[in-house]
Amino acid sequence: KEIFRPHNFKILYFGNWFYGKGVDILIKSSKYLDKSIKIIIVGNSNTLNFSYKLDKKNKNIKIINRYVSNIEMYKIFKSVDAVVLPYRKTYMYLSSGVLVNSIQSFKPAIVPNFYPFNEIIDKYKVGVKFNPDNHKSLAKGIMSLKKLVQKKYFKEKYFNDYLEDMNYPDNMVAKLKL
Repeated sequence: KEIFRPHNFKILYFGNWFYGKGVDILIKSSKYLDKSIKIIIVGNSNTLNFSYKLDKKNKNIKIINRYVSNIEMYKIFKSVDAVVLPYRKTYMYLSSGVLVNSIQSFKPAIVPNFYPFNEIIDKYKVGVKFNPDNHKSLAKGIMSLKKLVQKKYFKEKYFNDYLEDMNYPDNMVAKLKL
C-alpha cells in the first residue's frame, strides 16, 4: 500500500535501531529536507540500544515499527526511490545487507564516506556519499541524490555491474576448465 503520495521522493531506512546505524542522525536531518522528501523507517524500535526520544509529530517520516517478512521487505524496497544508510564512523569496515538489498532492487543509496561503502559508490556509481555523523551533510546528500534520481543518472548497468562482480566466484568456477 502506498504510504505517501506517488509524487513524493521516498527514501528508506531499513533495519535495527542500533547506535552505529544512525537512525537518529537521519531523523535529525529531516528538518533540512524539502517537504517532498519523505522518510520511511522500517525496523523494530525495541532494538534501540541508546537513549533517544522520537518526536512522533514529524509528518515527513513514516515508521513501520515491526518485523517484516522477506516478501514485504522487497515490496518496500521496490516502492521507494532510494535507500539511506546513515551509519556512524563506528560502522567503518563493517558490511551491510541493506546496501546489497538496495542494489538488488536497483535503488541508489546514500552511504557514509568511509570503507567499504565509499569504494562501492565510487566504483559502481550506485549512490552518493555523505560525511558520517553529520546530519546536515546527510540532508545535502539526500537532496543531491533526489536530483540525480530525477535526472535518471543511475543506470541499470551500474547495478548489474555490482551484482555481476558480487557473484564473481560463482562465475569464475563456472568458467574453469577441469
